[in-house]
Amino acid sequence: MKLRPSLATSALVLLTALCSCSTSGGPGADEKAYDTAQDLYLAKKLPQAEKAARAVAAARAKALGARHADTLRAQLLLAEILQSEKKKCEPLLRELLPLMRQTLGAEDEETLICHRELIEALISSGQHAEAARECRRLLPLQTMALGAESWDALFTRRRLASCLYTLKQLPEAEAEYRRLLPVMSKVDGAESESTLWERHFYANVLQKRGRLSEADKERRLLLALPERVLGAESELRLESGIALAESLLEQNQHAEAEALMRHLLPALSKADGRHSPFTLAFRLELSQAVAGQGRYAEAEEQLRSLISTEARALGPAHPYTLTARCSLARLLNMQGRHTEAEKEYREVLPLCERVHGAAHAKTLRAFQGLAVALADQKKYSEALPYARNALAGWTKLQGRDHPETRACQRLVDQLSAVNRKA
Repeated sequence: MKLRPSLATSALVLLTALCSCSTSGGPGADEKAYDTAQDLYLAKKLPQAEKAARAVAAARAKALGARHADTLRAQLLLAEILQSEKKKCEPLLRELLPLMRQTLGAEDEETLICHRELIEALISSGQHAEAARECRRLLPLQTMALGAESWDALFTRRRLASCLYTLKQLPEAEAEYRRLLPVMSKVDGAESESTLWERHFYANVLQKRGRLSEADKERRLLLALPERVLGAESELRLESGIALAESLLEQNQHAEAEALMRHLLPALSKADGRHSPFTLAFRLELSQAVAGQGRYAEAEEQLRSLISTEARALGPAHPYTLTARCSLARLLNMQGRHTEAEKEYREVLPLCERVHGAAHAKTLRAFQGLAVALADQKKYSEALPYARNALAGWTKLQGRDHPETRACQRLVDQLSAVNRKA
């Protein structure tokens, strides 16, 4: 999720100002040592900064006590420096926060910074449920101390909405975004980058809830913004456009999806690289949009070109290359070229088993596709074991009631019935 950078610079400036009253004799060795640690951090010399900050914290703990305000501020600086080291940063923040609450107060600005940094550490280590709980604890404190429309409170609400989405608590995430967006529009501006990103994330929630038309409407509004607001090659425009194109593809609106994809592809290639995995995956989706309109020869040409590029750029056994080859096999079968499809499936299936594993969804689709290609050649007895293998995998992976499991079950039933008659 796109958010403003951590308050590294602003927090450190605040801490420096507050630490000027350290009891080491006013401006002197202690303050200079603290400034040195800060300067090393801002210069991204993290090992040296960590060593210097630890020395300051240890000296203050010895001179002032472990719970003294200036000692705690030095510890908070150390936590800032350790942000990239999850195993060190999170435990330090957990230990530091209750001490800062006791010494400085729960609504003190530095305590609030510490609380938010703990949330950041929790999110970075994938502990989204606890991060959401801490967001809910922090928000009332920020509201009382700084105001409901303060940047800090809005930052925390954005984090809360993101955590809820990650936790698949979609109704709660939607409600949070609905509360958040009007305030962000008022405070940051309706066309600010931060507000527009949150609208994009809100559209993602709507899509996950199955409300595709509402999600598409949000994305169309974003794409309609002038380039002075949202640059032609901006990350947000590309992400929104790609999400809309994929949604259109999912709804079988192939012509509109193709037009949008062709519009986005040059900017995506420039921004991400012509041979980046993301660009190559988007080219695969473009071929699907073309095939969905019955232009099979054109789609086949695109796929063969894509497979050649992926094999060179990523490797012949890369998951993206294998996905494109399976798409080619499926397309060949759709054109009635069942023998060619069978050959492609037989070549790619062992690679899928080796790369993905026998129980992976992509491997199961390859098993099922091979069964269909064989059945279309009336090789029913040969097709049945592949179909049964796929069915066993789908049942275990998705359950009996999943659409892919039910489709595979119908295939097995049909092949079994034909074999019995034979």
